[in-house]
Order: sequence, then structure tokens, then C-alpha cells
Amino acid sequence: ASYMKQYPYSNANFKNGYRNSDNAISFNNLLIFDIDNDKDKPQLSIEGAKELLKSHNISAMILPNKSHNISKNGHISERFRIVIPTNKATSLTNKESYREFQRLIAKTLKLENFVDTKALNDKSRFYYTSPKEAAHIVIKSNKLMIIDNFEKVAIKNIEAKNHLKQQESKKINYIKNNLEKY
Repeated sequence: ASYMKQYPYSNANFKNGYRNSDNAISFNNLLIFDIDNDKDKPQLSIEGAKELLKSHNISAMILPNKSHNISKNGHISERFRIVIPTNKATSLTNKESYREFQRLIAKTLKLENFVDTKALNDKSRFYYTSPKEAAHIVIKSNKLMIIDNFEKVAIKNIEAKNHLKQQESKKINYIKNNLEKY
């Protein structure tokens, strides 16, 4: 929390220190979920997030961000980050598998309706510092989040999706080449 109040941060490590999606070459052993509670979207309070994370029996930290409880786009709400330590850093640097990995975890943690999907899908995302006076909440558990199965399922899901795309492409090409039959 101290570091996140002093410096902008990211889960990714970048080639040559230059931040963009193609340069995200590895990750740290944590997950970061951005909860903006935008207007006209489902809302998750810090207290609700705390109880939700406790129910999963994993260690985590909740840290308000710079827009917490101030007007943003005409809407005042609790805005915060959830940081979850993991048993290892994800090795999924491919854009599609990384997105699927993040989606699976958000869904499993029941955060999918609350997370900022732009941040969730951006492997090069970085976050601005939280205010120095922001009170962080630590959810203590003897367990770290184990991500191995999430990685495996993400890879399988992307392979299945790509296989389906290939099959559909073959069908379309067959129809195009045999228009008279159709």
C-alpha cells in the first residue's frame, strides 16, 4: 500500500521499460482489479468487496484510488483497487489468453459485473497512485490465490474458440466456392 501511494504501478514488466501491450514481457505474482462503480452500472462498496474476498478465503488488499468518493463524470462513488497476491506470476503474455485468464478469475471471484473491463483486458495497464491518506484494508488468509488451473482453462478456452473460428471459416469458404448449390 505504501508503494502504491508513492508510485504509479503495473502488474506487468516491460521490455526496455517502455509501456505498451507488445512490450509486456512478464508479470508479477499478483492480480489487480479496478473497481470504478461507474454510473448506471452495478455498484460494489468497499465493505461488500471485503466480505466477498473473505468468502473466497484468499489474501487481498483493497486500496481506494484518487477518484474515491469524489465526483467523476457527475457521479460520486467508492472507487478502489483490489490487489490479490498469487502463488506465481502468470506466464500468459498472449493478448487473448491473458484476457481470458483475467475474465475467468473475475467471474470466479464474482467481480465480473464490477471490474473496469478496459483495465481487465489491458495487459500493459498501469495505475496512478492512491492518495497518501487512503486507508487500505488487508484481508488476511493463509492462502494465496492459486492460478495454475485458471491458466490451463484460459488456454483451452482460447484454443476451442480459435478451432471454432477455423471451422466457421471453412464453412464460409465452402459456401462461397459452391454458391450454385446454395
